Amino acid sequence: MTKSVLITLVLASLVLVILLAWFFVPPSTSPKYTGTGYEQPQISAEDPVTQSLSGDPAVAAESPAISLNSSATPTHSSSKQTAAASRAAESARLERTASAFPDDEQPEGLAISGLVQDEDGHPLSNIEVVADPMRFFNVDQEEIDPALKEARSAFTDYEGFYSLAGLVDGEYRVYTVAKAGLASAKITARAGATSVNLMPAWLREVQVSGFVNSTDGSPLEAVRVTSGSPIVKTDSGPDGYYLITVSVKASAEKHALSFKLEGFRDQKMTIDSVDLEDAFTDVSLDVTMEPIEGLTSVTGRLEDPDGQPVALQVVYLRSGRLKSSHSAYSDKNGLFIVENVEPGTDYNLLIPPKTKFRDYEANQLVIPKSGLDLQIMLEPLASGEFSGWLVDTEGNQVSGYSLTVHHEQSIQQSSLVTTDHEGFFMVEELPEGPVRLEREAAPRFTITGISASSTAREPVLVVLDLGQHKIQGLVTNRRGDPVVSPEVVLTWRHEENAVQSASSRSTNTGANGRFEFAGIGVGQHSIQVKAPGYRAAVIEIDVGMDPTNIVVELEEDS
Repeated sequence: MTKSVLITLVLASLVLVILLAWFFVPPSTSPKYTGTGYEQPQISAEDPVTQSLSGDPAVAAESPAISLNSSATPTHSSSKQTAAASRAAESARLERTASAFPDDEQPEGLAISGLVQDEDGHPLSNIEVVADPMRFFNVDQEEIDPALKEARSAFTDYEGFYSLAGLVDGEYRVYTVAKAGLASAKITARAGATSVNLMPAWLREVQVSGFVNSTDGSPLEAVRVTSGSPIVKTDSGPDGYYLITVSVKASAEKHALSFKLEGFRDQKMTIDSVDLEDAFTDVSLDVTMEPIEGLTSVTGRLEDPDGQPVALQVVYLRSGRLKSSHSAYSDKNGLFIVENVEPGTDYNLLIPPKTKFRDYEANQLVIPKSGLDLQIMLEPLASGEFSGWLVDTEGNQVSGYSLTVHHEQSIQQSSLVTTDHEGFFMVEELPEGPVRLEREAAPRFTITGISASSTAREPVLVVLDLGQHKIQGLVTNRRGDPVVSPEVVLTWRHEENAVQSASSRSTNTGANGRFEFAGIGVGQHSIQVKAPGYRAAVIEIDVGMDPTNIVVELEEDS
């Protein structure tokens, strides 16, 4: 055998060994060293990439960057490839908009929750609760999904509990939808609030009928008869007869009806508790209306100091003694006319401009039978500003918090201010003069003692009753039995450098007589408890010093 043949045989043998190793020992079955021995690689059931490759559709949808072939198996994959695929899948998931998420993966957002109970503290199930957005905080209005600007609704469970989730930070008008025999209950709350409890009242229907006549005994046709909330209207017929079905709260002691007819003095009649005792008995109510003689008109012109007309401003005219009220708007020339006014000597004229003018008010205005013509100059308000810091009762900065700014000299002037990440706020281009900061949603805050000024001033310090404390309690009678559904009101006051802050929180307990207030700051608080048939009780509590789990014992009225 020659040397060249020998070399050829050796090379062929090496090729054969390599081929055998390739076919019978695949790289994917290579052993893995763990430090304690050798083991075969295991497929983790918690690996999102492996789950996607295994064909689980629920998880596969979370990993769009991975192939979803259910028959595929992970072969020749390294840990780097797996990590890269996982990162790609997560990145793709996060890039999707919130609306593209499956229902069970929607971002939590904020919620409003609470209980719906009747006046006796019994839970009301299957009641629809609606949260209607009023305004949003800390977000760009244009970036909000239009669907989030629509009202949200939920139904109470068998315990009367409801939760409205996925809300944008803001204030909402929360109310129960009225249904047969049950009125609507309303409250304003901010997203994130809990214990937003609603107490709709039971209603009963009562038919009220009668005749409407003038003082001379002649019947009055087309008299508008109006019932209160919920509003119901009807008109009297040619013989003065009317029939109206009103919904009366089961616990109501009185119910009012109003009667209006041009040329006659408005008449308000009240149905008392005796007539309301039997829900199946019709109530008869005859009404006599007094004609108004010598009606006249009030005219006028609104202008600025330069003599230019002030258009589209409302003018209110009211008389307490005559129980009459009127309103009108100025036209493009600043002219207004209020017709069918009864002459009197105690009229109040009020003009609250929507533009930057001071409110105009004239009291004890005399309107003669010949009428009255007025020339009114509205005084402009100088532009001012103010700034400040918002802190809680322990001095911590309150960021991203919104309050409404009301101008005390112009009831139509209001704006919204929100603190930055350091709790600082500034209000510019506001009419000069005293202002009031308010939060209408629970907890309610009112801050006074601040003025907008055209000259530079130091920032004010505004303290709010906010914190991490809770007040829990039980309302009982002298026998120790829980008092059902008393009204519990928590109030707080504070003054810092002439800036006065006040807060108010209220709730109604359930049938077990228990109540709770959360998010309370340290300091002196007052709790007032009221319940039908019991004397009101007032308790002072120093949060942070006194025990905050209390029992309130009410005494029965003698």
